[in-house]
Amino acid sequence: MGSVLVISTIHYGGAIWLDFMYYLSSVKLIISFIKYLPQVWLNYKRQSTQGWSIGYIFWDLSGGLLSILQLLLDAYIDGDWSGIEGDNVKLGLGVIVVVYDAIFLIQHYVLYPHNHTVRNITEERRRLIREGLVPIDIDEEEIVSEQEDSLSEVSSIISRKPRNANQHYGSTPHGTPV
Repeated sequence: MGSVLVISTIHYGGAIWLDFMYYLSSVKLIISFIKYLPQVWLNYKRQSTQGWSIGYIFWDLSGGLLSILQLLLDAYIDGDWSGIEGDNVKLGLGVIVVVYDAIFLIQHYVLYPHNHTVRNITEERRRLIREGLVPIDIDEEEIVSEQEDSLSEVSSIISRKPRNANQHYGSTPHGTPV
């Protein structure tokens, strides 16, 4: 709705296209501020950073720092430091990225360092099933009797093949591509 109002204002002469671009950049700044919040909250609630790549955070951090460095270098070369505050959105994006990535790094290496090591997939699945964090879909004939050890139940669930394990997507039953 906001975009329609902005475009119609530009079309009927109330603003210029540069104003529209500033509007879009402000929207991007707001979205960038909001997009990191769910991951910060999820890491806090789980008390773990397991499941996402810390490598991405390093690349994101380097991009934010280089963006800020570019603003500083441009201002230094021009001899006019007002260029930094003239591009508020670029500076804002750089600062947002650096702050959130610092939070992620603190979560990963300081607050929850013990919770991001994965021994192997089988052990991790067993742990998640024991803690009730993974829903289990078992057919009635595969239910293990209540007298058996719960660990053997978890082992039998883990060792099962998925129903479509032998299905090859993108090929016909005779093995020729679709």
